[in-house]
Amino acid sequence: MKKFINHNIFKNVLLMTVIGLVLGALRPFGMVDIPVYLSMSFWVLTCILGYGIYAPIIVLSVESLKRRLHRQWLRVAIGAFGASVIMTAVVPIITWLFFAYEVNFVDRFMELFPRTILVGTVITVVSLMRTHIDTQKAALTQTEEALNSALVVQQDDMDSASRQFMAQLPIEKQGDLLCLQMDDHYIKVYTEKGHHMLLMRFKDALLALKHYPGYQTHRSWWVAHQAISQVKREERRLTLTLTNGLQVPVSKTHIKAIKEAGFVAS
Repeated sequence: MKKFINHNIFKNVLLMTVIGLVLGALRPFGMVDIPVYLSMSFWVLTCILGYGIYAPIIVLSVESLKRRLHRQWLRVAIGAFGASVIMTAVVPIITWLFFAYEVNFVDRFMELFPRTILVGTVITVVSLMRTHIDTQKAALTQTEEALNSALVVQQDDMDSASRQFMAQLPIEKQGDLLCLQMDDHYIKVYTEKGHHMLLMRFKDALLALKHYPGYQTHRSWWVAHQAISQVKREERRLTLTLTNGLQVPVSKTHIKAIKEAGFVAS
């Protein structure tokens, strides 16, 4: 958070510098006879000091008036107004430093105050818009990171369940999973390296592989997605041919899942 705040301040100061350079090039408020470099220097310093005055006062106003005023724009406006009063007193000092002529603070206050509010409002609005965009980007990044972390954890859990299931096979039989076949109280597990019988209920095996890409095709069969090489249809009967040549039946109850997977035209 501290890194984000520091980065945010740096970007705002950079933005104020750009605004100052633009104002300096335009030479507003009767500054057309002043050299461009001097005008730019004046406005860059004024904008940066303005940011240093406006930013903390507006933040203080927004936070301190939160309970009394629910509309944030109104709290910002009050803070900007107070900052403009202070900035109006600072501008003559900057003017004196740059142009070395005597300035009457009282006489110039009413003249400078509307200009200060105008410039201060522009700077405040631009700064708030940029800060809002950065905040939204940061929030979006955090959400994406949290989502990615959750997906990684979920994927790890999924992989863990399937690994635990496959770990029950002999090492020489462990390979890419092809299908399961229920055989009484056993299940026959087919892999690319052969098959092995496990003493396990079929529904428990399906639960262990619920996140593994595959489909139950029959009350006693389950096939892995990548194992299906061909689909055969004879009248109303549907049969899957697997990569190991095994023929697996598809019952009417489970044909919908195979269709939805794109193996069978609707």
